[in-house]
Amino acid sequence: MSPKPQKRWSSAPSLVEGVPGRITLPLPAKAVQAWALDERGQCKTRLSIQADAPSRAVVAIGPQSQTLWYEVMVE
Repeated sequence: MSPKPQKRWSSAPSLVEGVPGRITLPLPAKAVQAWALDERGQCKTRLSIQADAPSRAVVAIGPQSQTLWYEVMVE
């Protein structure tokens, strides 16, 4: 039996740590946009998209974005 999902993160303030990472997509960099989101899911900061190869886009995430949530859009 699975435990019930928690709806609360305990008491404030929550201590979280952003870790560096890379999201690689099999798409041209010009077709990808990404944003760091705030705690309400609103776009906060647009992220830079790098081309790892002609048809591979790379989005770098990490503590510099000061968030746990991201949005990636493909056009």
